[in-house]
Amino acid sequence: MSSRVPIFWAHGVIDRQVPFDLTLRSSAQLAADLGIDLIHKKDTTDRLSIDDLQTDLSRDGGVLRLMEYKDLGHWFEDGELSDLAVWFQAVLRS
Repeated sequence: MSSRVPIFWAHGVIDRQVPFDLTLRSSAQLAADLGIDLIHKKDTTDRLSIDDLQTDLSRDGGVLRLMEYKDLGHWFEDGELSDLAVWFQAVLRS
């Protein structure tokens, strides 16, 4: 099975409710099940760019982009929301 639907997955490394290693395993399994690439961005000090995402969206098939936020727990923060907004812009333009 293959999917062209892009997926944005964000997770805080210090999340105490949902362990980060579960996200690593789950995202890899979902990407494998869908037959799509997994792109894991570990350093989120640099925000996502439209150019990064246009490359993702031009791939054959879909992409699961996993964003890792090292100082984030079971919540959200401005940088994560900024990355999500850029991701939505790129998806809606494609």
